[in-house]
Amino acid sequence: MKLRPAVVIDLEPYRSADVTPLVVRFRQERGHVLVLLRGDLDLGTCPVLHEMIGRILVSSRGSVVLDLSQLDFIDATGVGALVRARSGLEADGRVLTIRGLRPFARRVFALTGFVSQVPVGS
Repeated sequence: MKLRPAVVIDLEPYRSADVTPLVVRFRQERGHVLVLLRGDLDLGTCPVLHEMIGRILVSSRGSVVLDLSQLDFIDATGVGALVRARSGLEADGRVLTIRGLRPFARRVFALTGFVSQVPVGS
């Protein structure tokens, strides 16, 4: 069986003098969508995540694996954006799984209770 190459879509990072950009990449893999976040997920960059989820809902199928191994910062607003993303995906019959959770993000997830709401892999 011949596999098609994965399609990679880069969303233009949100840019502001006061905001570290968030770069989002995603591609359809066998049975799921792999999403990689790089940079900061906070009040200034949440619109990038919301746009990405909208694109995933329209352009792909399957569960979503969110790789946070290159995320440098996340605050409660960023966790709220992930809660909203999970809700949107679940409304479409999909499952959101988190992987690559670094210690600082794991602490934020634990403090906000999000760690108990979504599967977290290694």
